[in-house]
Amino acid sequence: MALKKLIEDRRETPISFEQIRLIAPECKMVDLDTLKEHVTDAELFDKTNATCILCTVHDPAVDRIIRHWVSIVRVGAKRKYYYFLDSLGNSLDELHERLHTKHDGFFQWTQQKGSLVKSYPKRLQKSALHTQDCGIWSAARCKMKKLSPKQFYNFWKGAGVPPDIAISMAGFLTLLGTD
Repeated sequence: MALKKLIEDRRETPISFEQIRLIAPECKMVDLDTLKEHVTDAELFDKTNATCILCTVHDPAVDRIIRHWVSIVRVGAKRKYYYFLDSLGNSLDELHERLHTKHDGFFQWTQQKGSLVKSYPKRLQKSALHTQDCGIWSAARCKMKKLSPKQFYNFWKGAGVPPDIAISMAGFLTLLGTD
């Protein structure tokens, strides 16, 4: 089987917590639905200061479960700045709207932090149907947490191939021996 075909076939298979841990063993993973009401830094981060967050769309008009990975990293000398990444390019407000969440814990936390939460709302992931890509993007963001949002974006855009292909290949090579 050709490498390109193998990678394409995998892109529509959701990535698991265990697979993300293989890419970024130092990141914490949190299910957004468990972050209710008042959210603290301690709930979001551990010593690594990098977290992949699994989101679930709660739209009653959709008859299937839709999940999506995003990430947030804590940076700066006193760990007081945060970089948020949604590979589909959603801002925090857009993400909240698309998820149809009934609880606002994480989103209230980001509102409280205000301008300290920085994102670079440019789309890296071409298709929302490539369910594995968002997890790989989130893991890569945690792995490369020292880069600013713009530096992270430019790193992947400068690879000479479309960012989705570059991240899929990087993730595939890491996960090659796990199936």
